[in-house]
Amino acid sequence: MLDKQIIMERVRERNVWLTSSRTAIFAAAVAERKIRYVIGMWINGDGVASRLVDIERLEEDGTTYTMLHQGIPVAPSERVTVPEDWEFGIENPSETVEGGVQLYGRTAGGSLNITVKYWDDDV
Repeated sequence: MLDKQIIMERVRERNVWLTSSRTAIFAAAVAERKIRYVIGMWINGDGVASRLVDIERLEEDGTTYTMLHQGIPVAPSERVTVPEDWEFGIENPSETVEGGVQLYGRTAGGSLNITVKYWDDDV
C-alpha cells in the first residue's frame, strides 16, 4: 500500500445521476494495468419518493454484469452509504476495480445522485 500522503493526493470524486437505465459511474472503464480503489459511495435521496438502487460491475469481457449491491433502499431525505456498514477511509476501500472493468448503477424509478470517491494505482 502507498504512503497515506500520496494516496490523499490521488483521491478523486465523481458525481453521477443514476436513472432507471444502466448508468456508467466512471467516465470510462478503469485503464489497463491500473487498480481503482473505491473509498466511498454515497447515494442522495431525491426529496420526492423512496427509491431502490442497484450497483453492478461490467467485467473486462464487456458483456458480463456482476451485481455488487442490489436493492439499496434510499428514502427521500436520506444519504445512504454503500455498503451500508462500511466506514470511510482512504486505506479502507469498499470496492476494488481492476483494469478493463466499469461500475454501473440504476434506480427502480426516478433519478438519484451518487457521489464516489476513489484513487488509482499502478498494477
